[in-house]
Amino acid sequence: MQFFFPYFQLEGTTPLARLFNAYLEELQTHAVAIDPGLVTMHELHMGLFKSANGPVGQMTSLAEEYLSLSILQGSLKAIHKQVLGAVETLEQFFSQYAGNLTHYAVANRLASIERDGSNDDSDFVGLPDTQEGQVWAVAYKDDSESLAPYSLKADLRQFFGEEGTRGEFLGRSDAADFYPWTEAVAQASEFSTRNLFAHTGVEVPFSRLDADGNQQTLQLADHIEDEINQDIRNGTLVEHFNHALNLLSEAARRFHAMAESAEDSTPYRGILALLKEVRDLDFLE
Repeated sequence: MQFFFPYFQLEGTTPLARLFNAYLEELQTHAVAIDPGLVTMHELHMGLFKSANGPVGQMTSLAEEYLSLSILQGSLKAIHKQVLGAVETLEQFFSQYAGNLTHYAVANRLASIERDGSNDDSDFVGLPDTQEGQVWAVAYKDDSESLAPYSLKADLRQFFGEEGTRGEFLGRSDAADFYPWTEAVAQASEFSTRNLFAHTGVEVPFSRLDADGNQQTLQLADHIEDEINQDIRNGTLVEHFNHALNLLSEAARRFHAMAESAEDSTPYRGILALLKEVRDLDFLE
């Protein structure tokens, strides 16, 4: 059966992507439980538009959880993408411009105007006449006002965001904002298939792969032990997840605290180190 709300998996093989995918995988039972593909239009109509005659509370809760899980998945995808983009921009800055913020902005301005043009006539200068007529070139400028839109901080705003912009950016959502889903991951066995069917009286068989790759039927006690072990693993998963988000919040705090006209690139090196630590999960070593 193809669920309307399939498991969303981040693309990429970075340790951060694997961490986020492990987090999402533990929410699959929740995704199945709120799958709107299993809801009929009659149930929707009675639940949302006939509140006096239908289970409006249950339908509203289903809609809220579906929306919440959808936003969660999109946020993790955006955060991972922003981390990779910011790391790439910062690494290119240090490798090509050796940490010189002015040289970066000057070169960025020249390239941007040559590519996209400008409505400011002062951005161009006429060269000596040639047989082909007047030739115009981008005027060189290195004053802070002219370079501000082309600074490294301006380029990094696409990853960190700024006041008034909507969407998920680095540091915009901290670890606490992922509650209650993180709590659900930590206690995944409480929402296990066994517990879902417990109230129905249906006996659900459980199995796991043995060392030879064969399915081995589990006794209930063995399955419960597996669930306990899973909770221990998920507790560690949650710790890593929260720590990664806390580091991103710190990187964002440092970014927004920097002055627009900063000339020292040392803070950017610190931000790069934090982002790479999150991308590679270096804090696990």
